[in-house]
Parts: sequence; C-alpha cells; structure tokens
Amino acid sequence: GDPAIESTAQGIANYQLQPLSNYAMSRPRGLAVMARVRELNPNYSTQQYNASNKAYSAFTSGTQGNQVRSLNVAIQHLDVLGDTAKALANGNVKLANSLAQSYAEQTGQPAPTNFDAVKGLVGAEITKAVVAGGGALGDREEIAKTLSQAGSPGQLSGVANNYKYLLAGQMNGLQKQYEKSTMRKDFESFLLPETQTAL
Repeated sequence: GDPAIESTAQGIANYQLQPLSNYAMSRPRGLAVMARVRELNPNYSTQQYNASNKAYSAFTSGTQGNQVRSLNVAIQHLDVLGDTAKALANGNVKLANSLAQSYAEQTGQPAPTNFDAVKGLVGAEITKAVVAGGGALGDREEIAKTLSQAGSPGQLSGVANNYKYLLAGQMNGLQKQYEKSTMRKDFESFLLPETQTAL
C-alpha cells in the first residue's frame, strides 16, 4: 500500500484529520483513502468529525483541558512530596533534600526543609486539585482531618499516595469522557509520565 494513503486514512479514521472534500472523494486517490478508512474504522462517519473536533478542543483549551492539566500537575507534585516523606521516614536526608529541590524546581517555590513543610505542601496540592476538580468544602475538611492524622513521614507518604491514586481515578474518568466524545484513542498524549504510572 501507498504510505501517504495509509497515513491519511489513519488520520481520518481516528478523527484526527478532517474528512476529504466531495471533490477529493470522487477521485481515485480519494476513493482509495476512504476505502482504507472504512477498513480501519467500520463505524466512521464524516458527520461525527465536527462533534469530535469540538470535544477535542474542550480537552486542549477548554474546561476539561484545565482539569487534565491541574490533575497532571497535582499527581506529579504529590509523587515527589510522597517520595520526600518516604525518604524522611527512612532517615535518608540526602535523598529527601534532593527530592525537595526537584519539587522547588517544578513549582518555583522554596524547597520544603522538614516534615511540617512537606505536610503543608501535600495539603496545599491536594486542596488545589480538589478545587480545580470542583470539590466541595466538605472535601477540604476531610483533607485537613486526614492530614492532621498523619503524625509521621511514613503516614504522610501514605496520604500523598492515596490522594495521588484518587486523582488518577478522576483522570481515568476524564479519559473515558474524552474517548467517548472525541472517538479518539490518544489521551495518553495529555498525560505526564507520573500520571501514566499512577493510572
């Protein structure tokens, strides 16, 4: 097969490229592309392209896009903070400092230097993510309670991980919504490596 026909057909079948014009579809090359599109995606419909494109825009620049971005960032930060707490729990000060440094680089904030500082940042990250996801005040009280019960770096690491997986669960929901509304299967392209791991 012709590689140009194949790549065009794949793009159209996945709703990543717009459908061919009526003129192009009446030409031999256009017919070959559309025949391949039907093989790749028997449910393909040119009418669906506009709906898919509109949904894709919401995920790249709209509300859903903002949710994806803030969840990504929160998962990344909780990942580092959880590891920092774990290093503190194991008495590995050197590792804790280097992780705290990488958190500072990601956020532009000063590196947390002790357990209380890490704990405060974990709370702030979770609250930000919950608020971005439209969480209610009850959630904030719950977060504060969970955090106040984390009396040691080991417990704090557990709290950070639990919330990381809860946020990954929300991301999973967004992925299902994305795939259903855009009919595309490329949601991974929006995810940071930490999020992919958590999922």
